[in-house]
Amino acid sequence: MAGKSKAYEANIIASVLAMSVEKNDYEQAKKEWVFSGIIEDYGEIKFQQPVHKCQMCGHQIRYGYVLNNLINGKSVTVGSECVENYMHVNTRLQLTLNNKLETVKFNAKQAKKKELSAVKGQAMNEAGRLADWIKKNGTHDEYESIFNVTYNNFTLNNAIEGGLIERLAKKYNLPVNKDKLNAFAKLHKAGKYEKL
Repeated sequence: MAGKSKAYEANIIASVLAMSVEKNDYEQAKKEWVFSGIIEDYGEIKFQQPVHKCQMCGHQIRYGYVLNNLINGKSVTVGSECVENYMHVNTRLQLTLNNKLETVKFNAKQAKKKELSAVKGQAMNEAGRLADWIKKNGTHDEYESIFNVTYNNFTLNNAIEGGLIERLAKKYNLPVNKDKLNAFAKLHKAGKYEKL
């Protein structure tokens, strides 16, 4: 625990001894604990509901690493700083942690991509339905203007923000789901599609 404050160290030592069978020797108590291989992603701390905290030090955590006690069967979820205290106990821990964390991050990124794609797809469907109707019943110029918005995120966002989709829908008295369009525009404005 080099570089940590005395209060942090004292808190960790007290927590480990309280949860372990060994009640006096911190180094021996640490040896009772092993990493289970389970890492929980609780999401960004500012958006957590409820807030997740390390069961050793009490700090808020994004990733929870589950440790199991080999003697008394207890399990605790700790943050990345506290799990480092157990690196020497299991030489495979660092490799396992890295692999598991990369998997958790990859899965979270894939889930976010899927969510963003779904929102974009719903907005494009709204624009596409409007384009199909205008192709059959509107002018060629109107069709070209609405058809072109479905090419990419930027043109779709411009059509929503600029009011093109809403104007054409209103002109032809066609329903469009503004919530789906605005959901995409909000994410686009926040730069969420640039990070994919």
